[in-house]
Amino acid sequence: MKSIEKILGVQQAAFNIQKLEGHFGNEIASYTAQLEGMQAQGLFELVVKSLPQIDKHELLASFEGRVERNIFLYLRLDKQKLVLGRIELGESDPIKLRFRFPKTPPLELDSFRVMLT
Repeated sequence: MKSIEKILGVQQAAFNIQKLEGHFGNEIASYTAQLEGMQAQGLFELVVKSLPQIDKHELLASFEGRVERNIFLYLRLDKQKLVLGRIELGESDPIKLRFRFPKTPPLELDSFRVMLT
């Protein structure tokens, strides 16, 4: 939680915590936060700016699979790298982000490519 607050700038108070039970009966804590306006835009810009070039190329290559209805963009960040102070894409035990963009103009590959530069 401290890494998310320190690296991504999302305050702990913004999170709702839900206790869940894992497959083997272990306790799992699920943290969710909903950011809006400038706070959400700031997080998006920070994540995109901080990604290594190879991850930016991966985003462009997998754009279609990460976008839903041209308004939602899904990203998964490597939780372990975040603890080390780095923002990188990751699939194993990730921090899941969903960004919502305005309906007009729709989020398309060309506009997303501009965002990554």
